[in-house]
Formats: sequence, structure tokens, C-alpha cells
Amino acid sequence: MRQLLSNGVLEMDQDLLTCRSFAVGGLVFDNENGVGAVPNLAEIFWKGALVGMTPRMFHKLTPPLSEDERPKTNAFLRTNQDPLGTPYLMVKLDTKTNALSVNGHEGRHRMSWMARNFGPDFEIPVGLFVLEDHYNLKARETETSIIERIAEGVRREKSREFVHGPLFERAVWSHGELGIEARSAKAAGPSGPGNG
Repeated sequence: MRQLLSNGVLEMDQDLLTCRSFAVGGLVFDNENGVGAVPNLAEIFWKGALVGMTPRMFHKLTPPLSEDERPKTNAFLRTNQDPLGTPYLMVKLDTKTNALSVNGHEGRHRMSWMARNFGPDFEIPVGLFVLEDHYNLKARETETSIIERIAEGVRREKSREFVHGPLFERAVWSHGELGIEARSAKAAGPSGPGNG
């Protein structure tokens, strides 16, 4: 199984888009059979992007989650030994206003569990799907400029609140990459985001 954590840094590349199971440290994901896995993530190469995101940021972008919301899910996650499905966000681009907002998500409970067990700033791959009005963009239709705009900030789901970025520093999809070099390499010298 591919290990994505190297010297404390999440490593992502285009090969990850066809890798249905992987590990980030001691945390194992399976986007075909894992807990909470959805079909679109098993087909991420064709349907979306993967971004490096923390539980803290994921929760800033989604509706608040109270401890008593679906308590059976929390209890299950505390004892679960099976791999998890990767959380995801759906971001909508309104072509009339040019506004970007989170329009759907999956994974708040898993992200809360990860924050408690690995820390709120433990970065993992998160699925990102882009909706242009009512059309789901395919990965090949997703331009680098749209991923860059999303990284700069979007409206929180079910809210008018704007969450300023960077929401993520790295993204990879079948036809592009954004800032894919490791953060430790960025600290060594200036570099700009890659173009896809």
C-alpha cells in the first residue's frame, strides 16, 4: 500500500489519482470499500481533483457539526478498524456572479475523528469536485485557474460567510497540478504554483 506521509509531509502526485487505497501515516484510506467511500472518489481521475487539506479547514468550509449529531456515527468511528473513504467537497461556480461556494460535502464526522486522533492540522487528500452552475466539470475540463481561485477562498456551505485561503496549497488532477512540491521544499526558496 502506498504511504503518502514522508518526513511529516503529505506527498501527492498524479499517480495518486488512480490509487484507490493508500495510507497517510497510520491512517488508511480505501476509496472503493472504505467507510464512507463514494463512487465519485473511486473515479477521481475522471471526475475531480485531490487537494491537501486539514480537518480544521474542512470544518471551516462545511456547516457546523454538533457532538450530538448522529451519535451512532461518532461511536462507530471510535471503534472502527476498517479503512476510511476520503472526505470530499463540492464547490459550485455561479457563472452569472462568478461566485464560488461549497455546495456539498461528505466526511465531517471522519474529519472530526481525525482531528481528535491525529490533530486538526493533519493534512490528508480530500476530493474536490467542481460544479459550474448545474454541470459537474470533468477533471479534463477543470482549468488550473479555477483550482487557484478555489484555493484563494470560497463561501462556506449554507452560509454567506467567505472563508479566505489558502484553503489548500497543493492539488492534483488528471490535467493539472497546483503547488505540488513539498512544503519543506517551498521553505528553501521561492516558487510559484505549477500550471497544468
